[in-house]
Amino acid sequence: MAANVEVAQGLRFLLAGTLTIQDTFEIIGVVEFKIATTGVDAGIELIVNGSLELTGIGFVALRNSGFRINAEGLVARAEIELDVGFGGDIGLKFAVLAIIELNTTDSVQTFGETEVPVGFKLLLQGSVNFLDFAKANGTISLFIGPGTFEFLFDVSF
Repeated sequence: MAANVEVAQGLRFLLAGTLTIQDTFEIIGVVEFKIATTGVDAGIELIVNGSLELTGIGFVALRNSGFRINAEGLVARAEIELDVGFGGDIGLKFAVLAIIELNTTDSVQTFGETEVPVGFKLLLQGSVNFLDFAKANGTISLFIGPGTFEFLFDVSF
C-alpha cells in the first residue's frame, strides 16, 4: 500500500531523561521544541514537563509549560508546583501551585495536555502548616477573557 505523506519544513527537537546525583538529587524531564516554516502549523513552540526532587527537602514540578507563537497568536502557559518540607525539623511545611496562562488567539487552544481559554488566567493554590498549630490554605484566581472579569479569593486559617 502506498500513500503520500506531507511533511512540514522545519525542526523538531525532543529531549527526555533522568539525572540522579548521589540518590538525593533527581531531575526528570521532557523538553520539546518545534519550528515549522510552512503549512497550517507554521510557527514556533516550546513545551516543558519536568520535576526536581531533593530527598528530605521536597520537589518542584513544571507541567505543560512553555509557549506557542503562530499566525493565530500567542499561547503561553506555566504550571509550577512546589512542595517542600525543609522546615520539617521545626514543624514547617508548605505547598504551592501556580498557573499562569495567556491566549491571544480567537479560540481555546490545546497546549501540551491542557486546554487554554482565550484571555489571561492566574491561579495560586497553597497550604502552610506550622507544628499542626497554625494552618492556612486557599485559592486565589484571576481570569480576564472576552467580556469576562473574574476574581476569586478563598483562604482559610
